[in-house]
Amino acid sequence: MFVFSGTFKLMDPVGTSLIVGEYLSFFHLSFLKWAAMPMAIVLALSETFLGISLMSGVLRKFVAIATFSLCGFFTVVTALLAIYNPPMDCGCFGEVISLTHLQSLMKNLVLLAFCCIAFIPFRDYGSPKGVSKWISFSLGLLLSVALLTCSLLALPFRDYTSLRPGTRLTASLEDSAPAEIQAVFIYGKDGVEKEFTLEDELPDSTWTFLRSETSAPRVESVPLSIRVPSAEADVYADSLLASGNVLIISTWKGQEELKPAARALLEDFSAAGGTSLHLCLTRAADEFSYMCDRRSILALNRSNGGATLIQDGVVIRKWSSLFLPSADELLALADNEALGNLSDVESRSNLLQQSYFYLLFCLLLFL
Repeated sequence: MFVFSGTFKLMDPVGTSLIVGEYLSFFHLSFLKWAAMPMAIVLALSETFLGISLMSGVLRKFVAIATFSLCGFFTVVTALLAIYNPPMDCGCFGEVISLTHLQSLMKNLVLLAFCCIAFIPFRDYGSPKGVSKWISFSLGLLLSVALLTCSLLALPFRDYTSLRPGTRLTASLEDSAPAEIQAVFIYGKDGVEKEFTLEDELPDSTWTFLRSETSAPRVESVPLSIRVPSAEADVYADSLLASGNVLIISTWKGQEELKPAARALLEDFSAAGGTSLHLCLTRAADEFSYMCDRRSILALNRSNGGATLIQDGVVIRKWSSLFLPSADELLALADNEALGNLSDVESRSNLLQQSYFYLLFCLLLFL
């Protein structure tokens, strides 16, 4: 449990910092939000450290006390969340698994009960024999630190945000087209009910009309609203994302100005016939700038100054600011079918995540 929880937080430290920020706001500690990222990293590393220690069997007494204390602390926290029920996610597993506050409390109570059974009374638990367990512990910890470093410098190798690759973007309610409504008519005969649409014909006249129902087709999509900076009012430009090839450079902290490499990439993409956008929180001086809210920008790309490719309203691929693609690579992707690009991204992210967990558990269980 601790290994999975800590690893998912290490995989997405920016997302974990957002969750920590929500906790700080709930406890009226908003003045500490500047420390949300360091606190998120410490929390993720602590959970991973405890999980790896429990599996490898090192530092047994210290880990037993620390695990019991951490479970007790989070049980109290989630009890308060269950009582007051604030509109926030518990964040136990980052954005990978979403639990209600009551579900999170029940999970912590079960873990706390297991800790009581396993660790109380806190006496000598012995020590691992040989050095193999210490080697596996050290390698597992190094692997976790490497994961954190890659996530901070690049992007999470598996995206669990609401705007992950494969998500279709929708315009705001003012610009979106109404969903197509389908009418269904329920007829019955000899105790059997059957659905018919307007295009269907009844088998015979002995069927009796019972009721009618209407339904709208379910489309998995996420709204993303962008605004044109204006001195008078904000003008929405969501339709720019709906069709064609769109390249977005998103900035969400500090200086909003584009770096030379990012500006050159936007210019080359625009010259090739694509739509180039710079999403930022405030007005920027460049001709590509559009405004968007902070949470949407962070969901679109975890890297400040990172790039995102969208094809016909579907998020295809993301890059961090340190590893921006070349213009040739970007144009080659834009020429490909969206489905093919998505398949490559999904296969690579699945392989990376599975390989990481496979290597980690092999180190901990077989050394």
